[in-house]
Amino acid sequence: MITSLVFECGLAATVLAAVGVAGYLNGPLRKQLLELCGTSAAPVSPLIAIAQQLKWGFIGLVASVLTMGWILSRFIARASVAGPSSQPEKK
Repeated sequence: MITSLVFECGLAATVLAAVGVAGYLNGPLRKQLLELCGTSAAPVSPLIAIAQQLKWGFIGLVASVLTMGWILSRFIARASVAGPSSQPEKK
């Protein structure tokens, strides 16, 4: 019981810290965006923005899984083609 309470307190503190930092940086970052781009944001539909984020998220996921598979395949020892019966018997 105490372990789950400690976990929940840590999780709540992390979420509160993240929300606080995002809220604190919202104003200065919005000013910087306005200075660099001339507008506060591009007029993009929220549905299109979510679809683009999902697309790139899935592309990143597939790329990372394929890369992990390729790296693991380079380190896994391969079995001999003839199989274990081709080895000479010990006497």
